[in-house]
Amino acid sequence: DGLYSMLRSFNGLHLTADKAEQTFMQLTGYPHLDNVCSNVLASFFDTEETHNFGKLFVISLLECVGKQTNCRSTETVAREMSTDKGNRIDIFIETDKHIIAIENKVFSGLNNPFADYEAHIHKLNGANEKEPIFILLTLREENPGESAFINVTFSKLFAAIRKNLGTYVVTASTKWIVLLNDFIR
Repeated sequence: DGLYSMLRSFNGLHLTADKAEQTFMQLTGYPHLDNVCSNVLASFFDTEETHNFGKLFVISLLECVGKQTNCRSTETVAREMSTDKGNRIDIFIETDKHIIAIENKVFSGLNNPFADYEAHIHKLNGANEKEPIFILLTLREENPGESAFINVTFSKLFAAIRKNLGTYVVTASTKWIVLLNDFIR
């Protein structure tokens, strides 16, 4: 009778699961749009931005594809770079050693003119002074087909960033560290 009474008492409690705290990106109503994520990432990839993450994002991305991570800084970070055929590369990064094209896919499908992107990057790198790197950034593993694009998942990139973050915590602004954690969530 005591156990039965205790179980009835528990049934009378109105326990609810804690609500998951919303991220800033969710509050904006656009947390999973490719363009929104690309804008945030482009800012983080830029070594000259005021967040003071320096080359954290670039070296973490390069680690994900097994490339040398000894670049000093970004020379150019651009969004929606147009090719000669009018297609647009989501994020273009030029460092002292690499030219990187990133096609960012959060939930949209793979129907991109990868060959055009590759041709455009090779044209920009006429004398082959820098190593071209082609990244397909996705939520889950994807097959970019016969292209030179290498698939990197957000979870793999974020793991590399977390691993490398230690040395940048001292120089990065606290505000940007909070925003980075929010973006990762």
